[in-house]
Amino acid sequence: MCDKEEKDMAASQVVREPEVFEFVKRSKEMMQQIMKEKGFTADEAKKAMGLKN
Repeated sequence: MCDKEEKDMAASQVVREPEVFEFVKRSKEMMQQIMKEKGFTADEAKKAMGLKN
């Protein structure tokens, strides 16, 4: 890989990191709101998603 490609990749990662952080934050907030509305506990939600036995 040439230096220009490496710099471009690094620049795109810097730009996207805050976007990814915001996406994860919003997703977590939405999931918590749904759980609250439906009355699910965290353990029940994890089991439903297959993250816990």
